[in-house]
Amino acid sequence: MQPSVPWIYLKISHLKFYVNLKPGIFLYTLCVVITCIVNKNTHIYQPLETVLSISSLGFPIFSARGCEQILEPISQDHQFFRNIDGDLIFNGHSCKKYKTRIQCKDHYPPATDRLTIGDIVEVSCLSTLCQTYINIKQSLEIELQKKAVIDSIDVSCDHQNIPFELKGTTIFLPSVSGNVLVSYRPILTMRFLGYSFSTHEWDMTTEWSMTFEEM
Repeated sequence: MQPSVPWIYLKISHLKFYVNLKPGIFLYTLCVVITCIVNKNTHIYQPLETVLSISSLGFPIFSARGCEQILEPISQDHQFFRNIDGDLIFNGHSCKKYKTRIQCKDHYPPATDRLTIGDIVEVSCLSTLCQTYINIKQSLEIELQKKAVIDSIDVSCDHQNIPFELKGTTIFLPSVSGNVLVSYRPILTMRFLGYSFSTHEWDMTTEWSMTFEEM
């Protein structure tokens, strides 16, 4: 079914669009059309808005601009206590897993029709993880703690970018001398814990947030 006025139907090359005639939306959509033509792999429902990606979750236009992600290690109840001498004792186990809260304020909420609480999803994060290696004077193999978004990986030695080879989650570096820093956006396998939407009538904006916890 075609949308009613003020929308028009537009077909350019192999792409088909419904374009809103309001000036601001029209100009934004025109940028989206150009982007899609230049890169045929660009998904029409995720244009120029966010690098965030969550499987089973769609981001319509004007739903995910300026997202914020809070990423924190999963805490353990009663993992700290003080002994008779007053020393702080850690009684937990090492845990390199995360929980996260993602929030945004935009015109529309995400499309959550295929997402239910408890679902297992892959979250390509906004947040960045870093790993450091001090005083390296040889070739180096680095095992990333988490699977990485490929185009987000950055490797530097003493603030200079250096080439690397990636196989799975392992980075291979040639002979280096100095302090090595690896940064990347992780891809986390997580359970969906819940979400909330808050809509403001007069300014027509929606604030939404979602929480996830790593498997």
